[in-house]
Amino acid sequence: GTWVEVFYHDAEFAAGDGDGGGSTTTMEFGAVVGHDDRWFDLNPAGGWYAGLAASGSFPLEPHGATSPWTVRGAGRAYYLWSPSPRHTLAAFGGFGLTFGEPLATQFESLGDRFQLLALDPREGLGRAKLYVVSEWRHLCTWNLDANFFHVVWLRGLQGVLTVGFGSTSERDSFEGLFGLDRLYFEVGYGLRAFVDYAGVQTGVIALDVATPLGFVDSSFGFLDRIRPDPDDETTWRPRSSVFGIPFRVHLTFTQTY
Repeated sequence: GTWVEVFYHDAEFAAGDGDGGGSTTTMEFGAVVGHDDRWFDLNPAGGWYAGLAASGSFPLEPHGATSPWTVRGAGRAYYLWSPSPRHTLAAFGGFGLTFGEPLATQFESLGDRFQLLALDPREGLGRAKLYVVSEWRHLCTWNLDANFFHVVWLRGLQGVLTVGFGSTSERDSFEGLFGLDRLYFEVGYGLRAFVDYAGVQTGVIALDVATPLGFVDSSFGFLDRIRPDPDDETTWRPRSSVFGIPFRVHLTFTQTY
């Protein structure tokens, strides 16, 4: 159903990109409103979700500081459709905007398991972002009863094929969105293990591997380097790769309470 959430948090951030410039503490207030009618929480097979979020932050320390400060907005939508009991098609996307004087760690980022799997969280940072991802989820097997030391029971396995796209703007302005050097693509595959902890508490263990693709010097191909700022090659770093193919791995655990 429809829901509203209000939040605040007090967090300490680095003042720069690892330049030893000290730190600052900010307070953030925000709210989220949305609607969610997806059914079967751990493996939703149908329904849709849409949500909007807004927040603002201001400095607490050092005393008397007037920056950094931010006003942020974001949105996310999700749609699920199952043409058959063993197959589910999922599509989701979202956007983010940051106004004000953000710290390096407060810029919009695409690198996340719930956005673009293949990207590093510090990659392609900007004031605006947009992303779209599609998934084909196919059930490999179900009705299992594999017991691991009487602690975890494996109930089923699901495969997930992922294709995604995203873009971010420049750090100093909202320009550059959809510029060739700020277009990111990914293709990946993952496994979902549906388990019962202690035989009663349901959960999902997810293992995902994804490869990033994009444009470097107007040529499309693998992104073999992490680029925090696509316009500044001094910030670029090597990315993990196998046989010349770059990749990123995610291992996550989800459970109900």
